[in-house]
Amino acid sequence: MNRPIINSLAFSLASLSLLAACSDHADINRAASKITATTTQAAAAPAPSVHSASGQPAAKSGTVISNHIAGAYSYIETDIQGERFWLAASAIRLDPGDEIAWNDHAAMRNFTSKALNKTFDQILFVGQLFKPADVATASAKHTGTVLESKSAAGYSYLHVEEKGNKVWLAAPQMLITPGQTVQWEGGSTMRNFTSRALDHTFERIIFVTGISKTPG
Repeated sequence: MNRPIINSLAFSLASLSLLAACSDHADINRAASKITATTTQAAAAPAPSVHSASGQPAAKSGTVISNHIAGAYSYIETDIQGERFWLAASAIRLDPGDEIAWNDHAAMRNFTSKALNKTFDQILFVGQLFKPADVATASAKHTGTVLESKSAAGYSYLHVEEKGNKVWLAAPQMLITPGQTVQWEGGSTMRNFTSRALDHTFERIIFVTGISKTPG
């Protein structure tokens, strides 16, 4: 199924489980169902003994130490201002030394990944993970003209031109036709994403929570 649309943090985590089948599918779903309570309790919970002295990261950016891809997910060991944290996000190719940033996260404790056969004292589920080159693009407001529109599995895939630049967007399905002007903001950039429903691989695509049509 192709449902990695990112909305609220809880929806973000639920979306991770729908990107593709993997052995952690049920575990991620359980994590998503607990995320509201976990987020509320995170500040009061004791700090993990291995990965961080403070329990919560001091920033929403860091340097990759290692990246372990298992099915549709990346488990990323990250240096955040001198402290070591594990992140979980949609599968992304990262190398040690890469700089990454994210918008929001929720902490889960004693989470077991069956795919990695590893239990994390604490892991941060990240809804939106960016490489530095994608941060400015994803955080700004945008307006563009639809060149092509495809719908599959409840989502719309739009090829949009903005000031001469062309980009693919994915959003919850809606009726949009070529030639219409649309607006969007935020989103999570993914590279080399394959839509099974469309049988197509996008070199770069931005998943957004919604797209609005402009009058006219």
